[in-house]
Amino acid sequence: MIEAIAWVGSALIIWALLQGGIRMLRWAGLAVAVGLVVVNAIIGVESMVLIGIVLVAVCAFQLGGGRPFGGDRGRSTVVSLREELVELGEELRPGGL
Repeated sequence: MIEAIAWVGSALIIWALLQGGIRMLRWAGLAVAVGLVVVNAIIGVESMVLIGIVLVAVCAFQLGGGRPFGGDRGRSTVVSLREELVELGEELRPGGL
């Protein structure tokens, strides 16, 4: 029964991670992942402890904006698809790069 609860908790974490841009669900996923690691360590299910540790790392990575520990957010730029296609078209023309 306890193992089934742990699997449901893991499914909830994955669901929370799939929710794009909803920071509160990511925090909830992190909290559930930490809880799963603790519960599984207490009951001695080593495989679920390892899965939980991986889930904690993924949750922390997601909360950091996709970069470990927050990364350098000021260095990324957003480029439109149209600009990329125009540049690619120029490169593919005869005499292009």
